[in-house]
Amino acid sequence: MQDNNKTPLDQIAENYQVQEGTEHLYHVALWMEEYDPKTGKPVHTPTTDVFGVQTFERNVSNFKKLGYTLKVLHDPREFLKNQAEQAAARAEQEEQDKIKRALQKQREEFEKTRQADIEQAVNKALAERDKQAEQSEKPKKQEK
Repeated sequence: MQDNNKTPLDQIAENYQVQEGTEHLYHVALWMEEYDPKTGKPVHTPTTDVFGVQTFERNVSNFKKLGYTLKVLHDPREFLKNQAEQAAARAEQEEQDKIKRALQKQREEFEKTRQADIEQAVNKALAERDKQAEQSEKPKKQEK
C-alpha cells in the first residue's frame, strides 16, 4: 500500500545511480506535479537533469516558481567536501613523509659523522699508544 503513495520522483530516486565522472554535479529529478482530473494519473513525466553547483543553487527558486517539484538525487557538496578532505589528508601525509625522510637522512649523516669521529678517536688513541710503546722500548734498547 505504501508503494502507491510514492511519487514518480521517489521511484526515480530509489534506483538512481550517479555516473562516474559526474559526482561533482547536482543530479536532480524535475517533475511538474499535475494530475489528470479524470484518471488521477500524472500528466507530466519526471525527468532527471544534471547541473553545476552554482547554476543549480542560483536557479532552484526559478524552477519552483515555474511549478516544478524537485528532488535532489545527488548533492555534490558532500562529494566535494570529501574530495577536499582527501586532498588535505594526502598533502598532510606527503608532508609527514617528507619530514620522516629528512629526519632519516639527518640520522644517517649523524651516524656517519659519529662513526668517522669514533674511528678517528680510536686511530688517534692507537697511534698514541704505539708512540708511547715505541718510546718506552727505546730506553730499553739504549740500556743494553
